[in-house]
Amino acid sequence: MAQMGVMDASLCPPFHGRSVDKGTRRRPRWVLLDKLAYFAGADVRNATTATSKTREGHEIQVTLCTAAQPQLVSYVCVHSPTLNPASDDYAMEPQIIAAHDDLLLIRLILGRGNRFTVSLADYFVYQASIADDIPPSLTRITHPGPMITFTNHEVAILHYIPEDTHHHPYALRPHNPLSSSSKQHYIVTAFSVNRYRPPGEYKLHLYHSHTQQWTTTHFNLAATMPPLPDLSPFHHRTTNVINLTHQSPGLMAFVDLWQGLLLINVLDKVQPAAPRYIPLPPPLKQGKVISGRVDPTDVRDIAVDAKGHINFVELEVDAIQHESDRTGYISQGWTVAKWSCSNTESDDCCWHMDCKLNASDISHLMPPELPNYCHPTPTLERLHIGHPLLSLDNNGDVVYFMAKVDHRDYKAWVIPVDMRKRLIHEPAVFEGAPRTLGIGSTFIQTTISNYPQPAPGRKQKQPGMLLGSSSKRKSETPYLTNVVLPLPTRHGVQKQPDAEGGSMEAEFSDNMLL
Repeated sequence: MAQMGVMDASLCPPFHGRSVDKGTRRRPRWVLLDKLAYFAGADVRNATTATSKTREGHEIQVTLCTAAQPQLVSYVCVHSPTLNPASDDYAMEPQIIAAHDDLLLIRLILGRGNRFTVSLADYFVYQASIADDIPPSLTRITHPGPMITFTNHEVAILHYIPEDTHHHPYALRPHNPLSSSSKQHYIVTAFSVNRYRPPGEYKLHLYHSHTQQWTTTHFNLAATMPPLPDLSPFHHRTTNVINLTHQSPGLMAFVDLWQGLLLINVLDKVQPAAPRYIPLPPPLKQGKVISGRVDPTDVRDIAVDAKGHINFVELEVDAIQHESDRTGYISQGWTVAKWSCSNTESDDCCWHMDCKLNASDISHLMPPELPNYCHPTPTLERLHIGHPLLSLDNNGDVVYFMAKVDHRDYKAWVIPVDMRKRLIHEPAVFEGAPRTLGIGSTFIQTTISNYPQPAPGRKQKQPGMLLGSSSKRKSETPYLTNVVLPLPTRHGVQKQPDAEGGSMEAEFSDNMLL
């Protein structure tokens, strides 16, 4: 397992979304984005392309390919002129591990067999173009060091304005910052179990882009949180992170999709206050035993819609084991329910069930044929359904499911279901299915497709051109920003090349956890 490198399917990216329209065509407010990047040639680039360098000096090119509709999953293409994904140069595909507004957090590890060697990971922040005169950028951030570890599910990213550039300490940046003079800063945050301490102890990690340093705050939740049912002491495993900065600047919710939400303000100037806990609604199936061995994102999701409401969805599948195949199952139907919460300040239960439906309620609406499938379409009850993702539009009533005829197939579709109206929207082929194992967390929601945002009353420019196309407008050159650090490499510790071709070492402050 540890020796796995790049999958063959990752060398053949889809074709949709490669051209970027900056013209009058309305861009989607949000998209579904594949969490695994593809590899492409240098010619796959557009107005979203940005470059940076790894700690070993390899140039990395990142291009965003956004689809016109969420069910046609968007993706990222990566290229390096000095690295070959078909050989042993990469440990695995680059991963998109967090997204918010115009930001993506990307993790890249070089060297086949280094998949789980986190000390060799490079972390890049991709920032989309936020205005016509501000090109996209790709920045390699300071490595967290060996004492700061977190999983892909525990990390998030958000914008903020440092105290010395705004009248309010750590205020969030304006929603539509079109001035190229305004410095765009961000925080990377992760909340994880303290694996070296007794149960109930946790760590909050923060990276501030303006200081380029990581800090850690310790929490003993066993002493402050009541034990959860069947769990003593308090236990929380972060599986999702959602941004609640619309309610209070810096407010984040670190979510255990089996249990509840921990609300922490990551912009507290001195010491983050003790987290506040909001339990999730009870399971659809009463008495259901929650297993920590099952990934909750297979059947649950939580997201914030355009109105600022927190939406939660749960899928309950009714299945029996296949008689002649011990690894297979037969779906006999499923039930899905959606809840919403508009007030996290209340101590009372804030959840309200908005809608609930069974597969049999809408099975007759299923299209007679699935795209690119030459066999008769199974009934909606018989399809293997999972990985629900909530829409980021108003009310979040549309849920996007991954569907397969059999969960072990390498062909899949994304099926949008309008919960409130009880409608099935047009399904789309999921091009990343050959890279999936079963039905699990494969893509995420992001609003990065909504950038750049034109200034009010300002005419938009002509559509962006693909490389090789003719255009009278000069092409935009992406930023090239690097944090140069003397970190371990696959070949030992070495100095890093600076922008002038020489070498330099960074000086670390005493409180830097590396």
